[in-house]
Amino acid sequence: MHGLKVTEAEGGGAAGTLLRLSFQQKEKAHWIWDWLTSHPRIVIPALAALIATVTVAVFDPIRTFFIKAHIEHSFHLKDNKIYQWFKSQATDIFTFRRKRSEEASMIWEDRKQIVSRRCLTSHPITLKKSRDFLPGAELTFLLVD
Repeated sequence: MHGLKVTEAEGGGAAGTLLRLSFQQKEKAHWIWDWLTSHPRIVIPALAALIATVTVAVFDPIRTFFIKAHIEHSFHLKDNKIYQWFKSQATDIFTFRRKRSEEASMIWEDRKQIVSRRCLTSHPITLKKSRDFLPGAELTFLLVD
């Protein structure tokens, strides 16, 4: 049909109408991928900006929540009423620490008496010197090899 002349009788103009047909190529299904791969100077920064935006949108509220929780001590068990109730109920049942500290003080007193007897019999000044020389409380243990 290209180049066909339509006369005035067939509906063309006074001198006739010449038909010139041109066809537009059919769009391919992967035209988006072709455009993205052919324009990396635009696509790479845009993709990086999109990833950064999504990352901030997702993780910033989470970060804000944990900062507030840290400042307000929301997750501290010692401030929790349920934990305090359980602790008050369990202190009578579990008294292991008190027994250990009583036993430790009894053992320490025994050892102190043994050491004082040995030091006083051999060198009475040595015990006082060792107490003045060694820093720390009497309930700390020092191991000397």
